Formats: sequence, C-alpha cells, structure tokens
Amino acid sequence: EQWVAVAVRDDASEEPYFLNAASGMDAMIDAFRAAPAPPPPAERPCPPAVGSWIEVLWEVLDQETDEAKDVWWRAKVGAEKSEGHSLDGGEVVVRAWTLSYVGRPELSEPDAVDASVAFLSPRALLDAESD
Repeated sequence: EQWVAVAVRDDASEEPYFLNAASGMDAMIDAFRAAPAPPPPAERPCPPAVGSWIEVLWEVLDQETDEAKDVWWRAKVGAEKSEGHSLDGGEVVVRAWTLSYVGRPELSEPDAVDASVAFLSPRALLDAESD
C-alpha cells in the first residue's frame, strides 16, 4: 500500500513525498492539523517575553571547506539591559536584551553563549555586539 503526500512551495512547485502505511505519518499529520496555528508575525510580541525560546537564523562558515551554511540556533530571551545599545556614535539608543544561545558542539560551540541583541521586528534582530 502506497500513497502520496504533496508539499507545495510558493504556489508554483510541487515536490511529492512517497509514504507507506507503516511510516506513522498519519499520526503526525493528525497531530499537526490539531495543533493551533501560530499567530501571524504582526501579532507576535516584539520583543518576545523574557523566558521565551526563539530560533535565530545564522550563517555559519565551515572552517574546513570554507563554505557558508544557514543554521537555526535556539536561544532563550533574557532580561532587558538597562543601558540599551548605542548606534551612530551614541546618537541613537535602542532597547537591548540578553539572549542565551544553547551550546552546539557539532558547530564547535559546546557551551551556551550569551549575546546582547535588539529586536527590530517580530522576525528580525540586531546582534548588538557586532553591529
């Protein structure tokens, strides 16, 4: 017994995935359909609440191959920094928060790393340490 599930991207291209009854996909699909949809980006809080887990897209350079790849990195939102972050020689000060990235030993970052960030929108942030 074989059936096809189709994923559609950008309303243009279809990529078929062939699955069988033993794959357990039925349960996964039912669980996905039953889960509440996340709110659209405009309704997501900016900045996220302290203690929230977020994922940040990083471009990571492989030292051996000298190739860049995109990596989603999980992080926890920490407290707002009282001093904020200065831009343009101190003419502009934006609110800043501590972000604690989880360790990623497979990417040569075995320990958690704290960073100072400014949330620019629900989908964009500024790494205040490398602006």
